[in-house]
Amino acid sequence: MTYPRAQATSQQRTAGDSISSSKMSSELQWLLVRKWNAYGHKSVSQGIKVLSKEPGNLRNVHTFKQSGLVQPKTIGIAAGPNGKGLTITTRKTKNVHAGHVKKSISSTGVRGNNRRSYATVVNRAAGYRSELVRPALIRASRTLEAQAPKKATPARKPRGRKAKRAAKAAAATEA
Repeated sequence: MTYPRAQATSQQRTAGDSISSSKMSSELQWLLVRKWNAYGHKSVSQGIKVLSKEPGNLRNVHTFKQSGLVQPKTIGIAAGPNGKGLTITTRKTKNVHAGHVKKSISSTGVRGNNRRSYATVVNRAAGYRSELVRPALIRASRTLEAQAPKKATPARKPRGRKAKRAAKAAAATEA
């Protein structure tokens, strides 16, 4: 028995489509990718927890709620260009550009002082996905903290009677 050949339609997925641009529900997508994706890894130091490196996952935890692959609304915070400021990345909720991952992502650069950056992050996250406000603020804080110049550590002062005598003796030999 032969079957008629299926005609290609515009609804069929193309090779460039992301999994989130399809007509599947988020729960079904999670069932398909939760064990088989390139972003998950196990951390033995944290009691064999499964962590994730995927973009859009603010807490780096491998769960459905935090997943940046299958959630229709994701927020990503990364260091800005040239290592200064932040870049806030969100996924467009209306599937205007199905099959074009780059066109379905909106990025905003934030420069200026830390308070202004934090306010921008809170405003973007609160209006987009309110439960991600705190994780987004923590990620922004850690990113900006890593960009700050490192302070030089001051010389340690001698403590105790023996250390003070040794310091006096070393100063006397130098002079």
